[in-house]
Amino acid sequence: MTEASSLEAKAKTHVHTARIKSALKQENWHLDHKRPGEGDPCAPEGPVDWHEMQDDHFEETWGALCDFLAWSLPHWGFTTDQIPHKCWWLHFDVIEELTAWWGLWQSHVRDPKAPISSQMEFQEHTFQLKQRLDVTYRGRCRHEHQPMTPLVLEMPD
Repeated sequence: MTEASSLEAKAKTHVHTARIKSALKQENWHLDHKRPGEGDPCAPEGPVDWHEMQDDHFEETWGALCDFLAWSLPHWGFTTDQIPHKCWWLHFDVIEELTAWWGLWQSHVRDPKAPISSQMEFQEHTFQLKQRLDVTYRGRCRHEHQPMTPLVLEMPD
């Protein structure tokens, strides 16, 4: 990896982190419904790409994800061995896993056109997610945040 591309990757990570910190300062995360799923049944519309998302959509989408997680993580009994409850937003791998799970919930549970069996598929995927997080996350921030050393990929010349 060239020095310029390494700096570009670090800058993108910094911008992403700054956007999350800005969104976390918002006190009005809650949308016009009592819990996730009581609004538009299929929002978000398609996969969420945090990296390419425009700023005007970021805070609303981030807030909706936070609302969903505040309700769903305790509902499905995620533990501190699976999710860093006090610093999950600092772990991009965890954010991506939880965002994908949120999208799955939207498509399998909230979509009125989903087949009746999709709710059981969601439960199965939730179980698999919990198992995967047990293995990949392993409670590394159970007591305090421990940043991961970022991987810098070397590219051939």
